[in-house]
Amino acid sequence: MDRMTRSAVGYALLFAIPPGVGAGVFVSRIQAGSLALGVAFGALLSIAIFVSIVYAASTGTPDHDCQ
Repeated sequence: MDRMTRSAVGYALLFAIPPGVGAGVFVSRIQAGSLALGVAFGALLSIAIFVSIVYAASTGTPDHDCQ
């Protein structure tokens, strides 16, 4: 496994936080203002996206011209 870089973590945060916040607000409004449910769903979604992106960045291979 390659070493994790700051840019990979930054991209993971960039792509994980906005959908989590949006989904959390959406669920909170749909469930008649249940803030706890919205926060929980948004946090779980953000964590799932973050882990997926960090995993993909750490296990991916760089482009090399293999000859």
